[in-house]
Amino acid sequence: MVHEHDPSPQYVRLTVRVFPDQREWVRQMLTTYRQRHPRVPKLTMDEFIRIAIEELRRHEEELDAIITRYRS
Repeated sequence: MVHEHDPSPQYVRLTVRVFPDQREWVRQMLTTYRQRHPRVPKLTMDEFIRIAIEELRRHEEELDAIITRYRS
């Protein structure tokens, strides 16, 4: 469910805490994406998180297993 076609998307702030290595990894992914695709719009942290959430939604039937793997 991509919301980019909504002419006036409504956003809410999502404040999360992550481990330092997770934050660094995300920053590296944003930088390397930009290097690989210099002519496309800049990928922001907000957009990256929205993409991650949408991917989890697409695999909702596997969510229990994903959470269990993460917590083990």
